[in-house]
Amino acid sequence: MADQGNRADLADNADPARLDVLDEATKGKLTAQYAALDEALGNEANPNNKGKYE
Repeated sequence: MADQGNRADLADNADPARLDVLDEATKGKLTAQYAALDEALGNEANPNNKGKYE
């Protein structure tokens, strides 16, 4: 159950529309953090996430 909440939070936070309003340094930092969290949650196996954090 907690993983579902974490995944929902990650999806919301990593929304490109939200990231696009940030300065490049902050956007890059958060994108890296979200990619690491995505991997930790096992979402790298989800084909919908391919290239999402590049």
